[in-house]
Amino acid sequence: MGEDGVGKNLNTLRWRLYIPISCILCFVFGSTYSLSAFSLSLREHDPSMLSAFTSGLSIQSFVAAITLCAGAYFLDFYPKRLGQFTMFGVLAMLFQSVAAYAVKVHNAGLMSLALSIEGLGVGAVYLVGVEHTARWMPDAPGLAMGISMGSMGLGQIFGAKCYDAMAVWLGGVVNGMHATTAVFTIPTFVAALIIRYPPEGWDPRSVEEIALLGDKVMSNNTGVRLGGKLLVQWQFYCLLWIVAMGAGPSFGILSGFPAVLNGLFGMSPGQAASWFAAMSVVSMVTRFCTGILADMCGFGTGFFWSGGKNLSIIIFSLQSLAFMLIGMFYHAGSFSGVMLCISITFMSFSGAGVLAAIMCRQMFAPRNAAVVFG
Repeated sequence: MGEDGVGKNLNTLRWRLYIPISCILCFVFGSTYSLSAFSLSLREHDPSMLSAFTSGLSIQSFVAAITLCAGAYFLDFYPKRLGQFTMFGVLAMLFQSVAAYAVKVHNAGLMSLALSIEGLGVGAVYLVGVEHTARWMPDAPGLAMGISMGSMGLGQIFGAKCYDAMAVWLGGVVNGMHATTAVFTIPTFVAALIIRYPPEGWDPRSVEEIALLGDKVMSNNTGVRLGGKLLVQWQFYCLLWIVAMGAGPSFGILSGFPAVLNGLFGMSPGQAASWFAAMSVVSMVTRFCTGILADMCGFGTGFFWSGGKNLSIIIFSLQSLAFMLIGMFYHAGSFSGVMLCISITFMSFSGAGVLAAIMCRQMFAPRNAAVVFG
């Protein structure tokens, strides 16, 4: 702890090596959100596979959440096995190539299974990227969240602009999906060889700074590990419902976005990819702004004390309004109205994830935050 010789060396390493590694992992995770960019190329290649592809992405998200929960417990007990856990993510993400093979042989069942197994890797990469950033930045938890979410947003933008183009450049959706396997696994493999947590109790701040901050200093180990007792906490199920309703419906639109635009408005793959990239920018900005607004929107000590809860109420209201109006705008022929409603759903999806992380820490203490978030 503090700025002795070892501490200075670790502080240098965290900015030159460990934080960049975390950003790369978060970038990889964010790029998985853009796999739906292949939907138009897949429709042209084999329309019968599109349903399996879309449903497979939905199952992948669910499996990733379960992996996040189980992985948080695993790393809590075995922090020195961070590299092995990351390597597990690499192996699971290799199933992206199995999904590509399923397209080649027209096997819808294999497609869904491969994307589902890939969710194990998606969840592992997310957990390692975010948790690793938080461990190396105990002095700036808000900045750690911002860096993680910003890297995810950049990854999503990259995928939205490049994945469908890769299918064109490489001669088809099968080759494009194989190429994404390299995008997912090569940087993650390199990270697995290098990544590690800082020593227990390490903090870049001096002892005097920590003493001055007093109770405001909350490490990732603050609180009591609840373990299975979480399952009898009614607040746990309320939070589960909040996250599911905030992110679930919006993920349905996100996972089929290019195909939706093509079906509703006859957009070309290039136009749909451009709109997808624009919505990805909206998502990235939302992630940044949600964390800032959550700190500003808490009032007093009563019902509205939590900025995370207050923003969740606002997001739910806007999302419900958007789903009510999107059909009306479509039948009225208002393209801008439909896109406005869709942009609100993208904001809801991105904001719900950040708010869930905030409320987990508030409700169950940082010790259980990763587990509850999963």
